[in-house]
Amino acid sequence: MKRGSNFAALAAYLAISAAFFAPSLWNHFSTRLIGVGPDPTIYMWFLKWWPHAIAHGLNPLITHSIWVPIGVNLAWTTCFPLLALALSPITELWGPVPAYNIACLLVPALAAWAAFQLCLYVTRRFWPALLGGYVFGFSTYVLAQLRGHLVEILIFPIPLMVLIVLRRLHDELSPRAFTAWLTLLLLVQFLLCVEQVATLTFFAGLTLMVALIAGDRDLRSRIYTILPWIALSYGLVFIILIPYVYAMFAHGFPHGTVWQDKSYSADLINFIVPTHVNQLGTISWFESLSRNCLGNVFEDSAYLGWPLILLALWFGISRWRRPAVRVMLLSLLLICVLAMGRVLHIEGVETIWLPWTLFVKLPLLAAALPCRFVAYAFLVLAIMTALYLSEVNKAPGIGLSALIVFCLLPNFDGEYWTDATQTPTFFTDGIYRKYIRRNDVIMVLPPRDRSNAMLWQAETDMYFRMAGGYAGPDQKWSGEWQPQWDGDRCEPFKFMGNARVSAIVLGDSGWMVGGEVGLPELDRVNLIARMYMGQLDRLGLKGEPIGDIVFYPVPPQLIAPFTLPHREIEDREFSSLESRVNRAIRYAAECLPKDAMPPKSDLAQWRAITTAAAASSDDPYSCGAEVTARLGSADRIRLTVIAPREQLDRLQQDYRSVASVTTPENRSAMTFTSADFAPALTIELSRAEISALANRLTDSSAATSGSLRVAGAQCDPSGNSNGGKQEQRRK
Repeated sequence: MKRGSNFAALAAYLAISAAFFAPSLWNHFSTRLIGVGPDPTIYMWFLKWWPHAIAHGLNPLITHSIWVPIGVNLAWTTCFPLLALALSPITELWGPVPAYNIACLLVPALAAWAAFQLCLYVTRRFWPALLGGYVFGFSTYVLAQLRGHLVEILIFPIPLMVLIVLRRLHDELSPRAFTAWLTLLLLVQFLLCVEQVATLTFFAGLTLMVALIAGDRDLRSRIYTILPWIALSYGLVFIILIPYVYAMFAHGFPHGTVWQDKSYSADLINFIVPTHVNQLGTISWFESLSRNCLGNVFEDSAYLGWPLILLALWFGISRWRRPAVRVMLLSLLLICVLAMGRVLHIEGVETIWLPWTLFVKLPLLAAALPCRFVAYAFLVLAIMTALYLSEVNKAPGIGLSALIVFCLLPNFDGEYWTDATQTPTFFTDGIYRKYIRRNDVIMVLPPRDRSNAMLWQAETDMYFRMAGGYAGPDQKWSGEWQPQWDGDRCEPFKFMGNARVSAIVLGDSGWMVGGEVGLPELDRVNLIARMYMGQLDRLGLKGEPIGDIVFYPVPPQLIAPFTLPHREIEDREFSSLESRVNRAIRYAAECLPKDAMPPKSDLAQWRAITTAAAASSDDPYSCGAEVTARLGSADRIRLTVIAPREQLDRLQQDYRSVASVTTPENRSAMTFTSADFAPALTIELSRAEISALANRLTDSSAATSGSLRVAGAQCDPSGNSNGGKQEQRRK
C-alpha cells in the first residue's frame, strides 16, 4: 500500500507539473524553454559543461571556455553538478534545452513528493499528505523561482532530511543509519545547491534552538541525543567534499555581497497579496497592490494566501499545548520575520529595523537573499496543513483544501512560463564552422545578460571559447580589463587583445527588447544591437551579415599591441599621454605670443594647442585619452586631460610641482564612459610657467617625435618655425 501510494503521489505531481508548465512546449521542446530572462541560459550551459568537461578530461570546477583568459571558478557558481550528471544522457542525446525543460518539469514534482513523504509520516493519511506535498512543491516560492532560477528549487532533499530526523527522534532509525542517510542527503543537497545547504544549516539550527526552548523535557532529551550524530554527518560531508572545498578557496573567491539583501527581502504586503506568478495576481486590484513590492518577478515569492495563514494561526493557537505545534508555529513566525530582511518594507517603503541584521554578517550568509527563506516557511505550512486536515471532518477538509489550492494556483497563461530560445541560425544550422575554428576565442555582443551567448556555446558542444560570459561571480574582483563600449576607444582593444579574440558575433539582445521586461519588439537587429554596430564601425571593424547575426573578423594586427602584459600596456599608454601633454606645452611656449595669452575669442590658437596634443594615427596607445586647451583665469592656459584614473594619478605627480592640478570630485573614479563623467585632470599654467616648463622638458623621442605641423598654425614647436608652411607647400 505504501509503495502504491508513493507511486500514485509522484504520478499526480508529475501530471500537475506538466499541466501547469508544459502546454506551450508541445512541438517546441527544443526551441522554447521554461523560464524567462537570461538566467536559464546559465543552467543550460551547466547541463552541457559537466559531461563535456568529464568526457574531455578537464577540471569541471575551473572553466576556461568562458571569460578567457582568466576563466571562472565554478565552485562559487550555481552549477548543480549532480543534476547535470544525472541528466547527461538526455543532454547528449537531445541537447541542453530539452534537458533543461525536463528538469523544470521534474523538480517541482520531486519537491512535492519529498514533502508528501514527510507529511505521510506525521499524519499516516494519504489525502492530507498529498495536499501538504502540493503546498510545498507548488508553492509561490517554487513558482516564482521556476521562471528563472532552477537551482533555487532543487530542494527535495530538505523534507527528506526532516523526515529522517523525526524518525531518529522516535528511535525508528539507528544512529548509524541516521548518520548515513543524513550524510547522503547533505551531499546530494550540496551538489545541487550550495546556497541551500548554508540556509538549511542556519534554519535547522534555529529550529532546534526553538525546540529546546519551547519543547518539553522529553523532546529536549531526544534532541540532545541526536546532536552528536548531526555533527558527525557534517564532518563526513566536509571530508568527502574536500576537493570541492579546496577548489572554492584555492583559485580565488569573491569578497563581499553579490546582491544587496535590502533589494531582495520579502515585502510585508507580499505575504497576503499575490503577484503575476499566481492566477489571482492577474486581477487588476491585486496588480495595483503588488506593483510596489520589493524585489522582482523572480523573487516576489512570499505570498502565502489567506487560507494558509489563517490555518496556521488557528492550528497553532488551538493546539498550543502540543510541544511540536509550538515549535512549528514559532519557527514559522521566525522564518517569515527573517525573510523580510534587515528592514521592514511595506509596499516598498522602509520602516523599522528587523532581526536579520544580527545574522547577516555570519559566514556564507552574507550572500543569502532573505526573500528565499520562505521556502522553509512553506515546508512548515505543508506539515501544519496535513496535520490539521487529518484531524478535521471530511466536508470542512475538502472545502479548505479547495480554497488553499485555489489561492496558490499558478498563472494560467502558458506563455507566461516559457520563452523562445532565440538561437540564431548561424549556430543551429552549423554555419559557424565555416567562420570559426575549434577553440577560437570569440566575443558575443551584446555581452553578459543581454544575449543568450552561453546557450549558443552549449548548443555547439563547446566548439568555441568566449571572451566574457554571464556565469560566475562579478568579474570586478578579478582585476582584469572590462570592455567599456561607450567611452575609451582603447578599452575594447585591450579586452580583445587580452583574450586574443579572433571574431565578434553581434546578435540581437533577445529578452531585453521583448515581452514584459523591455521595449516593444522592433526588427531583428534591435536598438541595442544597432548601438554596437556603430561602436564596431568606429573601431574600424567590418561586419558581414550572416542570417540573423553580423560576423566581425578581428584582424590580429589590430589587437597585437594589446596582447602585451597588463602593466606594460599601462606604461606605454602613460608614455603616450605624457608625450601629448608635453607637445601641447612646447607648442604653447614656442608658438603663442610672447607678451600675453591670445584672447579667448581666438579659437584657432586654442584649437592649435589641442591639435598639437591630438592622438597620433600611428600610436595605438594614444586612443584612450583626450587633451584640450582653454584660456583659464588671469591669463593662464588650462589643459584638461581626460584619461583613466590610474594615468591621471601618475600625471598629477609629474606636474604638481609646477602647475595647479585639480581633479573634480564629481568625476567617476572607476570607469571611463564619456567626457562628462570620465576622470579628468586640469593643469593651469601662466605664460612664465609655460616657458620654464618647456625648457625643462627633455628632448626624448616620446616628447618630440617628428615635427608638429598643426593646420592653421604658422609655428612648429619642434624648432622648425616654417615647418607648417613647408608642409602646406608639399601638399
